[in-house]
Amino acid sequence: MGNEQPATNKGQILFRVYVAIMKKATAEQAIQFKHEAIEMHGGNGYIEDFVPAFAS
Repeated sequence: MGNEQPATNKGQILFRVYVAIMKKATAEQAIQFKHEAIEMHGGNGYIEDFVPAFAS
């Protein structure tokens, strides 16, 4: 562990690009997961005042 070297300029640029790509990817996944969770929850979430058991 004692052999870490400082990041190069190229490494810093790639890191910033990778972070932006991962933020975009995780945001898109979160939207998809939320959509699937609403579908699994069913029509009660849309129609009635329905409180799921896990919300209490």
